[in-house]
This record gives sequence, C-alpha cells and structure tokens, in this order.
Amino acid sequence: MDYQASDIRELVDQALTNEQLNDLLFDDFRDLFNNNDGQSRSTKILRLVDYADRQDEFPKLLKGIQKRSRKAYEKFVLKMGIAEEVNPVALPQLR
Repeated sequence: MDYQASDIRELVDQALTNEQLNDLLFDDFRDLFNNNDGQSRSTKILRLVDYADRQDEFPKLLKGIQKRSRKAYEKFVLKMGIAEEVNPVALPQLR
C-alpha cells in the first residue's frame, strides 16, 4: 500500500496527544526520541513521518497509532478506503 506522507502526518497530529506521541517515539522509534530535545510538536511529527517514509516503516507507525488511538486509526482507515487491505494482513488488530 502506498501512503501519502501528508495523510500520515495529519493522522499523527490528530490522533495522538503530546504524551502519546512521546510514548510512540520512545517505544517504537527510539533514535528519534533520543534526538528530539526541545523540538516542537510539529517538528517531532515531521521528523517521525519523514523517517517512517524513508525507512519504509509506515506500517509500524500505523500500528503504533492503532495501539494508542484506535478510534482515530479506524477513522483514518475508513477515510483512506484501506480497511480490508490494512487490518487483516499488515496491521493485525491489537488487543
């Protein structure tokens, strides 16, 4: 599935609180977490989306968002029309 970085950026911004964003960075993208001292929320999000795009880690990022903000994730999936493609295979439902 090809994702648009702008769509992922919008999802991260809308779905995650500052605390959830920091948790996601710490848990799943530690290098970015360790190098984000003093960065604005917007800069953290931009760097995260850029990193995930360059490293082909959008599925990992989406799974992290799904774990922390299921409703926002499900809304994104419906908006993008990828529910059947993303949920069962690439991003299994988390319990």
